[in-house]
Amino acid sequence: MPPFRYQKLRDHFLKVLQPHFVKAAVPPEAPGKIDYGDIDVLVEQASSHLGLSIPKIASLLQAKRHTSNGGSMSFAVKLPSELEDTSVPFAQLDVSTCQQGYLEWGVFMNSYGDLWQIIGLTIRDLGLTATDRGLHVRIPEIDAHNAKESRLFMTHDPVLTMQFMGLDEKRFAAGFDSENEMFAWIADGRLFSCNNLEQRQNSNDRQRLRKRPQFKRFLDEWVPNNRHLWTQKRVPSRSQILEEALNEFNLESVYTERLQCWQEATAEKDIMSKIAAIITLDNSEKLNLAMRALKRWAILSPGVGLSVRSEPAMAPQYQCSFSTATAEMGETNILQWIHIHWEDIVEHEKQRVKAAKKERDAAKCN
Repeated sequence: MPPFRYQKLRDHFLKVLQPHFVKAAVPPEAPGKIDYGDIDVLVEQASSHLGLSIPKIASLLQAKRHTSNGGSMSFAVKLPSELEDTSVPFAQLDVSTCQQGYLEWGVFMNSYGDLWQIIGLTIRDLGLTATDRGLHVRIPEIDAHNAKESRLFMTHDPVLTMQFMGLDEKRFAAGFDSENEMFAWIADGRLFSCNNLEQRQNSNDRQRLRKRPQFKRFLDEWVPNNRHLWTQKRVPSRSQILEEALNEFNLESVYTERLQCWQEATAEKDIMSKIAAIITLDNSEKLNLAMRALKRWAILSPGVGLSVRSEPAMAPQYQCSFSTATAEMGETNILQWIHIHWEDIVEHEKQRVKAAKKERDAAKCN
């Protein structure tokens, strides 16, 4: 649909929805856009006393049809009489629900077409990730193995995000008259460097290049024609960005705890795989039983080493940490101890299971 019809419909349906939600907004459109397919509205939390269901929202909008998927709803809405188009009598209105306190962030992430698709690509190699939950910095040691687990939440405040990236928030709020203005605004940020765009070879990036014309124009046309704008620019390194993020958003203790937990879990996984290899050599059929039994029955005593408990530790927080034992006794000594004792420990576990079953059966009889 042409811009004038889109703008009228956007304002009309936003006015219909706003009284029934705590907040409702439409992200600003891509600059220079001349044709629109649908209308995207973000809403935050239906007012509690209304308890709006999807059919009620459809009724408010006078929609002929509707569908939903998670927090997103789509409605086929009839055009108001003053905007009727005999060739296209309906428009599609998409309504997405944001969690409480996240509407401004949702608007920010969906503003100006592919803006955040582009920014996300430029900050990826610097260890930053923006999701629907906010801006995150990734811990490098964890990121190499599990990107999602490596994320530390920084903020979901759009202004704080732009300030951290050195982007002009006032210019963003004022809007862009052209695509070139928006591209220049992105490149003017302190974290932008065309070097960060060279590694865009993952499948998501290739898909965006095929399906998102604005994204493609930025990478394949605007960047090659405007390299002179940042030839003298010095962008902080990933380690510098991490340090800044930890300091500015008070994340030092969270970072230390997350990294330590991951290192301990990784060390535990490593030694347990070596322990499993020893047991498999002797009897692969008993492997799962043996691994459970070792955790429950082995105990590390400071200055003494490993021994067998008199009673099993069933709760994970009380079970033996073999990575801690390795640090104290050395890997060779740990593996030797396992080789000698694992079969006796399995017998302890079998007897425990047998006794527990007997007790359950007796309880049933009573």
